[in-house]
Amino acid sequence: MASVSLTASGIDFSDYQTVGTGTGQAETSELMDHYEEGTWTPEFRGSTGSAGSANTTGTGTYTKLGRLVSLRVQMGITNLGSWTGYGRIYGFPFTQGSQTGNYGGTINVGYLDRLTFTDTFKGYGYPSQVYMRLIHDINTDFPVSGVDVSAHISFDCFYET
Repeated sequence: MASVSLTASGIDFSDYQTVGTGTGQAETSELMDHYEEGTWTPEFRGSTGSAGSANTTGTGTYTKLGRLVSLRVQMGITNLGSWTGYGRIYGFPFTQGSQTGNYGGTINVGYLDRLTFTDTFKGYGYPSQVYMRLIHDINTDFPVSGVDVSAHISFDCFYET
């Protein structure tokens, strides 16, 4: 009978199934080697300009299981400083994966207040970065000018390291 074993390197599933039998695809690992929970500090920035007196309040939580990171955040933007250009959320606890085409998961918005946008508000990450690009109107960068002082953003998302 197949079993799952706990090793010094992590939880080993290799005895449980053979490569590819569960999905028909080639597997790269059957070892779950990382689990972590914690908090992180989100920071709203623009794609250009500088922080100046910018201030973002709030905290985020994360869970990392293997290469998958789950984020949850509630943040307030109390001062935009000298940021201009397009909105970004910085401070992710782990760098996003460098795989070609890895643009992270889109956000699941829970609450938005004092932001001006059209159509759908969403965001996604970039390979090898620690920020998320905010977009609206299908695929248009969300401008910093669309954020009022005292804005609030609440979302969750997943991405791969």
